[in-house]
Amino acid sequence: MGGSFIGYYFGVTYDGIFDVHISPVTFTESLTENVINVVILSLLLFIAGIIINSKTRIIDILNVALISRFPIYLAGLFANNQRISEISEQLIDSVHQETPVLVSSSEMMILMLFSAVLILLLVYQLMLMVFGFKTAVNARKWQHWLFFAFALIAAEVISKAIIHFI
Repeated sequence: MGGSFIGYYFGVTYDGIFDVHISPVTFTESLTENVINVVILSLLLFIAGIIINSKTRIIDILNVALISRFPIYLAGLFANNQRISEISEQLIDSVHQETPVLVSSSEMMILMLFSAVLILLLVYQLMLMVFGFKTAVNARKWQHWLFFAFALIAAEVISKAIIHFI
């Protein structure tokens, strides 16, 4: 609910398990995207968990899916930043022009800091997923992590497809 409000209020969309994009959305659209992301991720991680350990509980996997969304919601707070948008547009415009636009070092530092924060949030999300999944299904072997990786990739692709077609 909180993540959906952040998406609505700050004008960001969560159109995939790992994605945050600037796009005005209604609260209902944001809520729908978040529900789809959590349900698909939970379902695929649960299937992987059952393959690994038949005693895997859906509530444990649901907790992993819900808690791991927290860093993405934090990223949503930062994503719709006017200053970052201006710097990004300058860089994109300079690529299309014959004479490149010079971007100041302070602007590059701002962009690099912003990018570093978003990368750290993504890493934190993955860490929450890994440790949560490991605990929920008692994953220990390298083969277990292949199921986990496949479930994450499939969840990203499926959730993006579903959200795109809604």
